[in-house]
Amino acid sequence: MKIVSDGTIARPSHGAGAAAHAGPLAYGVEVAGPGFGLEPCRVEYSELAHALRVLALDTVECVGCDGAASLGMADALSVLAARFLKFDPDDPAWPDRDRLLIAAGACAPLRSALLRVTGYPGATATPQRELPPWIDSPATTGSDCAPGGEVPSGTPGLVLAHAVGMALAERMLAARYGSDLIDHYTYVLADEACLMQGVGHEAASLAGHLRLNRLIVLFDDRRAPQTTACSDDHLEHFVSMGWSVKRVDGHDPHSIAQALDAARDGHRPTLIACCTRGEPAGRKETDGESIVERDDVATAAAERRRLGWPPAAFEIPPMIARAWRKVAERGAAARAAWNARLHALDEGERASFLNRLAGELAPAIGETLRRYAQGDTGSSMEISPGAWSRELLEALAAAQDNVFVATSGPADGTHRRLANLPALDGEDFTGRCLHLGAREQALPAVLTGIALHGGFIPVGASALATADFGRAAIRRSAALRRRVIYAMNDDAGVCGEAVASLPALPVEQLAALRTIPGLIVIRPMDAVETAEAWEMVLNTLHAPTVLCLSERPLPRLRSTPSETNRTARGGYVLRHARQPRHATLLATGPEVALASLAAERLEAEGINTAVVSLPCFALFAAQSADYRARVLGDAPRFAIEAGTRDGWDRWLAADDEFIDAQRCGPPSTLATAAGRSRAAEYIAAVVRRRMADRPRRAAASGGPPARA
Repeated sequence: MKIVSDGTIARPSHGAGAAAHAGPLAYGVEVAGPGFGLEPCRVEYSELAHALRVLALDTVECVGCDGAASLGMADALSVLAARFLKFDPDDPAWPDRDRLLIAAGACAPLRSALLRVTGYPGATATPQRELPPWIDSPATTGSDCAPGGEVPSGTPGLVLAHAVGMALAERMLAARYGSDLIDHYTYVLADEACLMQGVGHEAASLAGHLRLNRLIVLFDDRRAPQTTACSDDHLEHFVSMGWSVKRVDGHDPHSIAQALDAARDGHRPTLIACCTRGEPAGRKETDGESIVERDDVATAAAERRRLGWPPAAFEIPPMIARAWRKVAERGAAARAAWNARLHALDEGERASFLNRLAGELAPAIGETLRRYAQGDTGSSMEISPGAWSRELLEALAAAQDNVFVATSGPADGTHRRLANLPALDGEDFTGRCLHLGAREQALPAVLTGIALHGGFIPVGASALATADFGRAAIRRSAALRRRVIYAMNDDAGVCGEAVASLPALPVEQLAALRTIPGLIVIRPMDAVETAEAWEMVLNTLHAPTVLCLSERPLPRLRSTPSETNRTARGGYVLRHARQPRHATLLATGPEVALASLAAERLEAEGINTAVVSLPCFALFAAQSADYRARVLGDAPRFAIEAGTRDGWDRWLAADDEFIDAQRCGPPSTLATAAGRSRAAEYIAAVVRRRMADRPRRAAASGGPPARA
């Protein structure tokens, strides 16, 4: 292919061998000719793909990136975008757009090229060397809703799992509102790394089980010897998981288009293996011209000379540029038709649909939360936060029809009975509760995909001990600032569930979760704090939350209703001491009850002791320094938690004490009044010993120790 002086495309003859490769006429995009009176010109998909390849090479060279872009998928991406993909650069967040996720990180430069040729805002500027364009941000893509930018490039298996969540959300919304409002697909560009990772396997298995037929994966089936570390038959594996599979020539637009047509009409998720050569790596001669190679990738200048294109970087021939802009205009027409259907709805139905997409809460939610926070539901004075959370969630789901609950763990455990909601399966997507079995890695990743898609408030239930399995996905939901609620039982092992291999109480999991930036970790002490925690997380749109919920019946320590949400401040004085304060007990979750009992004994002995509940470190750290100082006080502090000291040192001085509640007695004994009494005595003994030793240490050092 050559570009002649008037801007038209001159396609070279391929010689005598052309007849052997003829086949059907190539698809393309018709655009107006370059001058007055000229016939329309068809720009073929292969020529559109050349634009993506060259612009991707320009980007790689401009940024100074080491290694090669996966340019072999340029043909598949051009066919997908030009013929099938529904998007509009003028409204990147259009709800009924198709979702395109780049799971193959090497394809990110192609995504940058696609945004440039289709005219996305912010995508036409020259990439900055210090900020590669595949680091997704509004400054480089114009929008995080642009094709390929729905999820930032990262762990490939996670991206596939997010795509499964998006496809599930699309099916659930379509079941409620019909195809007039919800009629889009979820596409993934994947490579072998995506299919090798465990979280991707779990998510793909779930997609096949639910028959998510709007999920289509384009797999770069390129087995380069230097990168291959897997001999699996990926197609057979996906067939066994309930997928439709197809292998095509990744450089034949006709075969790619046929496979995509069949996938869109299918009844199962589809994996299309595109056999590519990893172009232009390894290609020495094309159309009689030498390809200059560097690091196994042709330079942008060499490709431009071969194609006869303008030598300047980030420029493409006018005819091809017009063809890509026409592709973008097709999406604008589809969005206009969708908007017309939306405004033709009854006003109430339209408002309900838009409110759901915006994640707004129903007016009845506030009253439901108030009743549970004040204990106006007739429940006993001793109830576990986990049981109270499930009871509250059932009431919330009745008032808020976009609450979606996914559970993992034993089929007959408390997680399976989390909420009395209709079950979802591959036949009926109107259900609102889905059991994932043992897919603990996929659970948070799929929920994050649902949150990214919009339309539902995703809630996941599992054991806290399994948090390590899904840690990467939980970190991703925090980085993306999405409202995902993880309700995790922190002592499921003492509640009769078949999880004997899991620890009974949290140890490093709780401390590890608190280190994730942007993640809110709340460990409520009783039913009141549990209800307040739910109120806070439901009104937090831009952060995920982990609720660490005990399954042990615990006394309600706050029997007097509060006009403000004290849990939302992260920490507060639960029990004030007589002045002057001699000691401060800091605790979370069930350990607050132990601290309260210990404080009563210490007060009776003349040791004025305050009890501080610290359900959330992150929220407490966000309070003013003055508020934190008033809560913590200047007296010696003693932290009590079933875990490790990691993370507590921000609230403790070097000579303050950390008491591991697991040393107070076996978890099973802490569920009884007698066991709690013995544990409280152990805590009180530690405080007495330290208080008796403290004056001697202060005298030896010349004064009281400095406070943190």
